[in-house]
Amino acid sequence: MRKIKLFLLFLLAKRRAFKTRRQLLAYQNKRLRIFFRWLRKNARYYETYTSFSQLPIITKQDMLDSFNEINTVGCTLKDCLAQAHRMEQTRDFNDTVSNGISVGLSTGTSGKRSVFLVSKQEQNQWASIMASKVLGWSLFKSNRVALFLRANNNLYETVGQGNGIQFKFFDLMRPFDQLVSDLLDYNPTILVAPPSILKEIVKALQSKKIKISPGKIFSVAETLSEIDRIYLECFFNKKILQIYQCTEGFLGISCQYGTIHLNEEYIRFDKKYLDENQDRFMPIITDFTRKSQPFVNYLLDDILHEYKGQCRCGSPNLAISSIEGRQNDLLYFQSKIQSHAKTVIYPDFIERAILACSVDIEEYEVRRVAQETLEVLLLPNTPKIQIQVRKALELLFDKFQVVPTKILFKQWVKNPSILQKYYRIQNKLDD
Repeated sequence: MRKIKLFLLFLLAKRRAFKTRRQLLAYQNKRLRIFFRWLRKNARYYETYTSFSQLPIITKQDMLDSFNEINTVGCTLKDCLAQAHRMEQTRDFNDTVSNGISVGLSTGTSGKRSVFLVSKQEQNQWASIMASKVLGWSLFKSNRVALFLRANNNLYETVGQGNGIQFKFFDLMRPFDQLVSDLLDYNPTILVAPPSILKEIVKALQSKKIKISPGKIFSVAETLSEIDRIYLECFFNKKILQIYQCTEGFLGISCQYGTIHLNEEYIRFDKKYLDENQDRFMPIITDFTRKSQPFVNYLLDDILHEYKGQCRCGSPNLAISSIEGRQNDLLYFQSKIQSHAKTVIYPDFIERAILACSVDIEEYEVRRVAQETLEVLLLPNTPKIQIQVRKALELLFDKFQVVPTKILFKQWVKNPSILQKYYRIQNKLDD
């Protein structure tokens, strides 16, 4: 019975492929009206609001502060946090809280960790959307999905139940050599992992002089930098696609041309623009299909670089050219032309300036460690490359008319823990 239900949900998800943006927005507005009426009746936090336009924009901290009033299944934040921590300690992710609700814990890379709730119905819906977007009609072929994540959840397991899909969670708490050995035995048709983990997989495979040949490879959970994308595509000889998935939901996925399209059939995306050209924005999401823990006018910390023009795939869904990182990691510099004013230089500009310096750069990282000091970690960290990187960054400072910043060079060293998300551009200060 459950298999039939998933199949019907899959067909419904496939039908929600709109030909024009006008059709998509008309459908979205209709679903939002229905959802808002339901929200007022079922979530205490929203019962006093009479129109969608009145709803406040909320942040992760707001969600934590009002968790008991926002969720509609009677769960308390205290119980959910205890359950999530218990599952992470035991590495048993099959437990549920009251009424069969699954609970998960975010990685907390942008600050305090938060929990997310998913009902059985939402698990089925998520599985059908994921299957339609990731597998397409190959759902009816044999697929072996390998998922490398820092924590499992009942949500992920749902995709692998029935429908000819084998699903294997690779727990990063286990020794990595064992994971690689299991990966070779499993021989996945679809590989899903953060880019830092994909790189570790490549290095392990290169040392053994062997390969796996997945039909699709998806980068998740971390920003996929240009240098990592090129490195991975050269090794696997195929395009590295991206899944934009986080605590707040399944937000988007790459098309066959590599453009990330947002899942507007299920989520409304408003934009908090960060620049005058309106190229970059922080998304404000309203998921009108998720009811156990509503995410309504929820401001994400991500910086999305909007794709201009029409993608070759023809999708009317909003497209983004890249996920640049987190708002907390933006680097601000003192303006030359306005006293006491600061100018932001976005991660994309910094990364491209460094990569253009030398083809010999294998790894890099930029850290803001003091108000007027940047640490630049390089591999290799040679005097020649240091001179090239310094010149490139000084040209960038001049272009943006900011006061030059002191640059300290250090040897790039691999993060000893694969359990932490990896970001190449990091702000270690609170501006």
